[in-house]
Amino acid sequence: MFLTFFIFKEVDDIPHNHGKELEQSIKESCKKQHILWERYQDSNKFGNNEQARFTMKSPCDGHIYKDGKLYYIELKSSQTGSISYELVKTNNACRSIKAHQIKSLYERSQYEGVNAGFIMWFLPKKTKKKEREEGAFYIDIQDFLDFVTQSNKKSINFDDAKKIGTRIDIKKLRVKNLYDIEGLLNNLNNKLPF
Repeated sequence: MFLTFFIFKEVDDIPHNHGKELEQSIKESCKKQHILWERYQDSNKFGNNEQARFTMKSPCDGHIYKDGKLYYIELKSSQTGSISYELVKTNNACRSIKAHQIKSLYERSQYEGVNAGFIMWFLPKKTKKKEREEGAFYIDIQDFLDFVTQSNKKSINFDDAKKIGTRIDIKKLRVKNLYDIEGLLNNLNNKLPF
């Protein structure tokens, strides 16, 4: 006779992918606000092993289109309060923003009528010393590059994003967040020269 034991984990014990949560929330937010969000395929290695020689790289996570304006977007989330980046390609898999993503956004932003940047979501966190607020920001690629060259930092934190970015209002729902993408686009359109 065989006995089988099942171990059930609490939902809170299961690792949570906040990047996928942000992606899903942006998709649903855009849909509810009648804004086109187009998600690009995740890159896949060609081959069955880790030694594959060719890897496709998506230029960014996707784009938003509304009222004749195109926005290329890279989505990032952080539980730690900062998002690291690399300006030159390295083998450091720990960097959240990769050099090719920065380059891709910059190249796309050079076309008339095209904007490119990051949507960064900083999750709230309670520590013994203080509680960090939650916030989401859109950071234009040129503002990001200006920050990088002037700051000499290797990451961007909540306070930096608050200074150089455009805040995105968040409505907390039971399970997910609803992002005010329409409000963001209105704010950006008031700032853009085209």
